Amino acid sequence: AQNIVHAIHKLEFIQRVLEKQPDVALREISRTSDLLKESWHDLRHGISSLIPLQLEEQGFDAALQNLLHEHMRDEPTLKIDYERDDFARLPLSLEVPIFRFIQEALNNVRKHAQASRVVIRIRLLADILLVEVSDNGEGFDVEEVLSTAKAGPVHHMGLRAMRDRVQEAGGQWEISSKSGEGTTIRARFLLATSSGVLTQREREVLRLLVEGLTNRAIAEKLSVSTETIKSHVHHIMQKMQVNDRTRAAVIATKQHWL
Repeated sequence: AQNIVHAIHKLEFIQRVLEKQPDVALREISRTSDLLKESWHDLRHGISSLIPLQLEEQGFDAALQNLLHEHMRDEPTLKIDYERDDFARLPLSLEVPIFRFIQEALNNVRKHAQASRVVIRIRLLADILLVEVSDNGEGFDVEEVLSTAKAGPVHHMGLRAMRDRVQEAGGQWEISSKSGEGTTIRARFLLATSSGVLTQREREVLRLLVEGLTNRAIAEKLSVSTETIKSHVHHIMQKMQVNDRTRAAVIATKQHWL
């Protein structure tokens, strides 16, 4: 909001100096453009980090199926194939990043690829969750587009936002494309059990969180200070990539960590 207010003030200043100081006005226009692009990116990131309403109401699988149907309804010439493995092992902490990743990839296909077919695959390979979106569209020079995206044009920011979202969720992002040969975008996430992520003490704290105990009650039960428990809870949420203790407890229960 502050950036937008600042941009408005700059535009008002540009109006005042445009006729008498065109060089100054042009310089301020460039700066204002950069400011608005930064604000747009921050706003987009904030919106995308929220849990999509359809995901909250329908669950991941149904929400994704509906998303694919919407795209095929809006683009009758586009065929979307969807292949997935067992979702019983899909971590809840990855549902939003994966849904947004696929959503953004489909938007890019619709806007730029001119494709007739898209294949979406979600695979569980040992401890790796692989999400892949491939199309048979026009393709492009990856290095050129990514370097342009860094410079800031809005129509290429989707790739940067997609990459940032995957990386923020602890995943790896890659893209391959050639002119006339379509595009494939992949996201890889390392899946881990609690024994591989949390210490023994953190698992004890998590188990008591699942039982609904407060920090003070956990501290009394484990004969440590409340501040120590707060630190453990903070580390647990960081490692599980969640924002609150309730979601950590839900994920631990769903994934049978305890």
